[in-house]
Amino acid sequence: MHYLAESRPPLPGTDSWGTGKGGLNKENRVGETLSKPLRRSRHDRVMAGVCGGIAKWLGWDPTAVRVIYVLVSLISAAFPGIIAYIVLWFVMPEEG
Repeated sequence: MHYLAESRPPLPGTDSWGTGKGGLNKENRVGETLSKPLRRSRHDRVMAGVCGGIAKWLGWDPTAVRVIYVLVSLISAAFPGIIAYIVLWFVMPEEG
């Protein structure tokens, strides 16, 4: 069967491409979220606000971003993760 011949019903509130008006709906705001500038958080920070800023930019929970960061850092022998955090600390502007 040709892949275009397969058809699934669209999700409620979307057209056949899975989008609503303007290309985004409430369930799919990835493009809208990622269009905001990436900045360090002033309010949701443990050290420099890097993980809090990334979480806000992605629309994720800051704790989840921190846990993922620590796990990835530990898997990669921690050193590259520490260097990446320090670089982002200096490169990412602070919000506000």
